[in-house]
Amino acid sequence: MKHTSSIMVRSARQLHFIVVVLFGSLALTEPVYAYLDPGTGSIIMQIILGGIAGLAVAGKLFWASITDYFRNIFTRGGSRRSETTTLPTDETSMDAGQVSEHNDQKQ
Repeated sequence: MKHTSSIMVRSARQLHFIVVVLFGSLALTEPVYAYLDPGTGSIIMQIILGGIAGLAVAGKLFWASITDYFRNIFTRGGSRRSETTTLPTDETSMDAGQVSEHNDQKQ
């Protein structure tokens, strides 16, 4: 237990040091006379929106993998996707295009 308390004391000292340094650096700053024009704001907005759009597309592409991963974690039976995915075996369950393709493959 003594080892845990020494780690907590050390991390508290490190946190105190970081806070003092950050507030000290903010107190010693001088005014910066910089200009951000609307073009800069537009570029920053495009970067943010592009990142959000990229995350949305990546999430959509990998959604099945993500749901299977969590389903495997929270259920004992494993992935349900492999159990429910079946191919039609008889011609009655196929539409017209699939029947013609199936007949072409038979020949």
